[in-house]
Amino acid sequence: MSHDFMIERSKDKKTAFFFGFADGVFYKYFHCENFNNHFSGSNEGKIISKKGAENALSKILNSEEIKKYPDPDRIEDIKNFYNFVVLKSKEEDKFYIHFS
Repeated sequence: MSHDFMIERSKDKKTAFFFGFADGVFYKYFHCENFNNHFSGSNEGKIISKKGAENALSKILNSEEIKKYPDPDRIEDIKNFYNFVVLKSKEEDKFYIHFS
């Protein structure tokens, strides 16, 4: 059992993943604490706006939880997704986030 996070841009299915708990930072900044089943995610998700994705990912990428994470390369997929997909998306684009 583990905590896995996935984000996908709905229109073209571009995705990024983070495998790990990182002190619950993804649950916290996406306001999805109810998807945390303690030993793993609840296998649930929701659709969010570009603004929601941008705000949460910006906070996550700059968080102490990520800065002190033991594997500094694990966040690279999310960082690249933020820079090259989210920031370049149209305001009307939607994203699906999933916790498993």
